[in-house]
Amino acid sequence: MTARAGVEAVVIDAARRRRLVSLTDRKGRVRIVAPHLVFVTGLGERRMHLWQVGGHSSGGVATGWKNVDPEDFAEAEVLDAEFIPQEDYNPDAFDHVVFAIPTRDGRQREPDAE
Repeated sequence: MTARAGVEAVVIDAARRRRLVSLTDRKGRVRIVAPHLVFVTGLGERRMHLWQVGGHSSGGVATGWKNVDPEDFAEAEVLDAEFIPQEDYNPDAFDHVVFAIPTRDGRQREPDAE
């Protein structure tokens, strides 16, 4: 299993259980996130769509929506804290969805064929 696949698998497992995740990047910096969706960009790059609640942010803003590459992280750990989907979460805004949790009102975006 590649590092990407390992981190992504942990994130998807946590999302299914609505648990926060601690992501540690290759420099040892930590982000705490609520995972919502995994998608593929128009350039074919896999990304995780996360709501960051704390920790490091290369953009300087520690909270808010982040679209990150699973390969940027050396480790992912499921935390014991639960989350609910963000109110403005919209899985229909993505062209190619690999995995998505339901919205707060229960709408479910099914994965697209790979």
